Amino acid sequence: MPNLGLIAGRGRWLLRTLPITAASTFSTGDAVGVAGARTISIYSGGDDNFLGIARHKSVDSLPAGQVLVEIPAGPDCTVIANVPTGVAASSLSFGQTLGLYSVSGSMSYITTSYTSDAGRPLMVVGVLDSANSTIECAFKTNAVVYGSALSATLV
Repeated sequence: MPNLGLIAGRGRWLLRTLPITAASTFSTGDAVGVAGARTISIYSGGDDNFLGIARHKSVDSLPAGQVLVEIPAGPDCTVIANVPTGVAASSLSFGQTLGLYSVSGSMSYITTSYTSDAGRPLMVVGVLDSANSTIECAFKTNAVVYGSALSATLV
């Protein structure tokens, strides 16, 4: 299956058009975070600034300098994330916390290697889909500022 990036799963998601940094480079389905000056840039694996999922490439922004972001609106939101080769199925048990990192320019792959709690914003809530190399994850409540509080700050 082709890499589709992160895909919003269950729960209610908010859609917001937010400003991006001039140097932002990301693709559809990439994890994005809050950068300086309350702009949006690609999420940096291991950081605690995860915001949501980019719905289009940064170069395709319309209006210019804006990106449509899906933001989890509550703790019932899940995301379908990519599983890279080499991750043992035994490390993807229900409740296991995971980080996100980039593979081949796509910031949508899970990892078990980050050691800080803040760098692991996801938690396994589904089973590994080995045919598609994906897994369903929820957002840890201490790792994400949910949409209602965040939109009051950013918008």
